[in-house]
Amino acid sequence: MPRLTLIASAALFALLPVAAPGDQASDTKPYTLVGTWSCESIAHSTGLMTFTANVDGSIHMTNHFRTQTGVVGSFDETYRFDPTTAQWKWNSSFANDPGFSEDGTATVWSPDSDRWVFDGTVREEHLPEPNSIKKPRFAKEDQRMVYTLLDKDVLRREFEVRRDGYWVTTSASTCKRAPEAT
Repeated sequence: MPRLTLIASAALFALLPVAAPGDQASDTKPYTLVGTWSCESIAHSTGLMTFTANVDGSIHMTNHFRTQTGVVGSFDETYRFDPTTAQWKWNSSFANDPGFSEDGTATVWSPDSDRWVFDGTVREEHLPEPNSIKKPRFAKEDQRMVYTLLDKDVLRREFEVRRDGYWVTTSASTCKRAPEAT
């Protein structure tokens, strides 16, 4: 009898509509980010953000940057649509700073809106070197990440944290879509 129940459950499950990976027909706007964007931040850092769509429907972004003082770095971000909550989930990681992380969620990006807003958290954990007199540092703050399309080939990406009840911009970049290689 349990086997019959399993077969019946499998048959019923097969009848349910299932979206193909990346087939969120109600939210295709995030895929307009796919490509390479040349950016400059309010702190005069420059960089290239490259967004790629993965076969599972997620979007991966790598940001290679250079600060005004010449420091070079990169970080990776992943955006995944969760059909059970109808939200996008975002996380960020830095290979050379494992104590730093960011994550958040956003509702679908309305085709009628130029803004896509993620609400989340930024965390920092810095442990001193062995035998150091420095104390460990830990920080956790509410954070917003906002994409604003200024034009089909220009966007603004802004990070804000909540301090004393107000949202304060901590980083912002204006980016232009890089010409496609031929």
